Amino acid sequence: MDILPKKKKFIHLAAASSRIPVLGEEHIPDLDPFLLFKELFKNSNRSFLLESGKGPIETAHYSIFGSSNPNY
Repeated sequence: MDILPKKKKFIHLAAASSRIPVLGEEHIPDLDPFLLFKELFKNSNRSFLLESGKGPIETAHYSIFGSSNPNY
């Protein structure tokens, strides 16, 4: 899995900010993003799932999900 920002950059950013977005990217054939979302966030009532629409494979195969941080 490719994770961004890299550790060195994350530490640098953390010195100036208390919030740093982290991205993990992995291609997993035959994975249903909705089922993964349901399992990861089944206990969260403040989570989101964004899915790209129909179109070319280069732009229409992304799923973005996350949850709010209760500390903020």
